[in-house]
Amino acid sequence: MGSDLYHVKAVSKQATTAVFDVKVIHPDVSTIPEDRSFALMLLREAADDSLLAREVTTDDMLDRAWVKKYASGFIQSVDLTTTGKSAKRGRLTVTVFEPAWLDHVKPGESFDTAAFQLLDKYSKHPPILLTKGAAKAPAGDALDDGDGFIWVPREAHGPLELIEPLPPFLQVPAYSLSAYEVVDEVSGKKIAPKLLQAWHGKAVQVTARGKAQGGALGFQKNLKDHVALLSVRGYGGSKIEAIGRLRLKPGRRGTKLSYAEVLEYTQTSVTQVKKKGDTLELTCRMPPDGRKVPFASESDVLALLARPLGFDFFKQGFKTKAPLGDALTRDLREQELGEDEDLYPAVARAYVASFTVEGATKPKKKLTAEALDALTPPAALAALSAPWPTFTLRIKVTDPKWIAHVDDELPMFTEKDTVFAKPATLAKLKAAKEAVKEKAAKAKAKAKAPRKPAPKRVILWHKKGASDKVWIASQDGATWKAQYGRRTMPNLEEKIYELASEEKASAAFAKAVEAKKREGYRVAPAYDAAAEVLWKRLGLAFDDSSGVPAVTKVGPPATAATHFENGFKAGDTIYAVRPRKMVGTYKLRTIEELAVVVESLRAGEDVLLETSRKLGKSGMMTTAVVTLR
Repeated sequence: MGSDLYHVKAVSKQATTAVFDVKVIHPDVSTIPEDRSFALMLLREAADDSLLAREVTTDDMLDRAWVKKYASGFIQSVDLTTTGKSAKRGRLTVTVFEPAWLDHVKPGESFDTAAFQLLDKYSKHPPILLTKGAAKAPAGDALDDGDGFIWVPREAHGPLELIEPLPPFLQVPAYSLSAYEVVDEVSGKKIAPKLLQAWHGKAVQVTARGKAQGGALGFQKNLKDHVALLSVRGYGGSKIEAIGRLRLKPGRRGTKLSYAEVLEYTQTSVTQVKKKGDTLELTCRMPPDGRKVPFASESDVLALLARPLGFDFFKQGFKTKAPLGDALTRDLREQELGEDEDLYPAVARAYVASFTVEGATKPKKKLTAEALDALTPPAALAALSAPWPTFTLRIKVTDPKWIAHVDDELPMFTEKDTVFAKPATLAKLKAAKEAVKEKAAKAKAKAKAPRKPAPKRVILWHKKGASDKVWIASQDGATWKAQYGRRTMPNLEEKIYELASEEKASAAFAKAVEAKKREGYRVAPAYDAAAEVLWKRLGLAFDDSSGVPAVTKVGPPATAATHFENGFKAGDTIYAVRPRKMVGTYKLRTIEELAVVVESLRAGEDVLLETSRKLGKSGMMTTAVVTLR
């Protein structure tokens, strides 16, 4: 579920009660929740292969509606007694209604958990006990038309390069896996290819290495011992040791999957391709939810042609070898456009001579998510199976080689509501870019000098063995503040001390600093000294008054930083720093912390700076490499 927050040791167990020693192990956590959702997550994470795990899935624990309704049916009470003076250690006593929910708890065993408190109010629920024997299927709830499933068009998955062709609609579980039972399960040699083909696209549960997963059945190319399990958002691959069909069982339900999510992912697709010379005629099929034809300009047409080539956010180019991909990659780099969404409007008319949209039809009945959610699964499937709107897209390119990669076997899709800016000439684009640069230069010239922090700010750090901590103290009048924690974590613990006078605050501040020095903490360079070090060795000046170092001035060697096409600029923020040989990163709040790292390195060594600059559509922060002087 995330980073581990607590270390847990089972102390004792009696019938329906278990006692655990719990210790906080994450620097951003300061308390132990005395709470049902926390206790249920803790028990569920203790063992994947347990009676409780068969009744409660990870999806259940993160579903607020499910937890609110059912947590009190599993957990009778939770009591916490802190041990020692800190709230970060305690003894947690958990009482359940059913001994089976503690079956996997073994006194003396320890584990780490990412459990947390999801809610603070719960509905009353009768005790939930272990189901004895097979559950009786609800009346009229057949495998293929039961209310526990939702039909997802294959167009929701776009191009799937590693998956065999899918049936028109996939039967996807509408609830978490705990709401179903498995029927007709087979394993080992009984898993026949003929049986799997009969279940292609149907909702199944696959078990591998003791772990159960659910979804619509698909087949991975070139991997005979693996299958694909598809949901609305994507798919996962799995080996197959046992497989069975899913059937909704009586009992608990969480939040049901909505057709709103299905339609959001469903894309306009190309169903037929006719190519002659420099002309393409594409027959397109559009979901029947009333959306507009997604081709408003040559930019959108070029994006459709380029999408099958696969844009690589990290390498800033196209993956598939083809004349169009090679040319677009050159354009991207030569014009310093940065990402494909800027590329298409800039160069569209160099590739697309013209296009027309012809014969667009409308759905007989607009299918909204609300309307589909109100239908039974068979009725929803019938509604979605009715003819979808179609149109013909005729494209004339400037050179036949730009469509050399397009054929009947190439899957082509366009995402919902993705309409690019209209094409601009390169001259206009360059003029616009120059205007942006000029505006940035003026803003930089007008930028105020960095504001110094309060006169009393001291940063201390301590590194010994696995311990790597920072302690930041600052004083403002009669109040002083201490922030502390691991240097690798983004957030620090904070304590504020308010005293009767500024003199008393100064005395307490100085006393605390001296105490930290005696503990082995080292003092970082003062603000002015840190600024001098960073300008001399990095070629960067900063203002950290916002709580993170922001660049105000750039000089060598930062001007030669790699991974930036245009170098650093005023306004770039530096969130973290990492020496080349270090695995993790040091999170930054002050320039003094950055100076500590820079001072520890020799001239000629590289330092990696995690910046606010985004990388393409991925939204990932760019890491710039600077060689120190």
